[in-house]
Order: sequence, then structure tokens, then C-alpha cells
Amino acid sequence: MDHDAFWNGEVHSVPGPGLDSTRELVVDRFTESWAHPTQCPVVRAVYKVVLTQDSLDTYLGYRFVSRGPL
Repeated sequence: MDHDAFWNGEVHSVPGPGLDSTRELVVDRFTESWAHPTQCPVVRAVYKVVLTQDSLDTYLGYRFVSRGPL
């Protein structure tokens, strides 16, 4: 998905059945890191988040102040 598609409201989930490698990796990481006492929920969709550079810069500045450098 390209940046313009997101801003035009054409948001799409990464394909479901027949998992592609990116979606499969995200789902595996999510389920392996589930640390709550409840059962891990079923992943039904994986979305790509697209940010403007300004939004990303703001987030990274906030994250750095809140958590310190990674």
C-alpha cells in the first residue's frame, strides 16, 4: 500500500488466508510476546501504519523523552 492510498481512505489489511511472510512474522511476534494471564486473542487482521514525517518525528521525540533511548 502506498502513502496516497492511506490518505485517500483506501486502508487495507495485509492479506489473510495464505499468510504472506510479513503478516506471518507479525502474528508470530505478537503471539509469542503475549504476557497476559488470558488466552492470546486470534489475529484477524494486520494493518500497516503510515505516518507523515512530522507525525513520526513528534512520536520519536515523545518516545525518547518518555522511555529514553532504545
